[in-house]
Amino acid sequence: MGDPAYIADELESWITDVGIDGFNISRTVTPESFEDIANFIVPELQNRGVYKTSYQQGSLRHKLFGNGDRLPDYHTGAQHRYPSSNLYQPHCDEGVGSFIAT
Repeated sequence: MGDPAYIADELESWITDVGIDGFNISRTVTPESFEDIANFIVPELQNRGVYKTSYQQGSLRHKLFGNGDRLPDYHTGAQHRYPSSNLYQPHCDEGVGSFIAT
């Protein structure tokens, strides 16, 4: 507990002293806890230059592997790809969330 500057001091010390690269924020009261973090703590950390003010373009997969939006061929998960001619497409007659192979 404390004002935004005090909490930001503590979080920033974890970054500089320990070298963490992110935070998992848990709620105490919803949605007020998250709103307070977004409205007070994040701007304080951004002003100090230790929290992102924008995000790099691209999918998470591209950011992790740096090789486009698909898994690289050498990745274990790549063997489970559907052939491009067998992509699943939504079928309106079946209702929302139903898919058929085309």
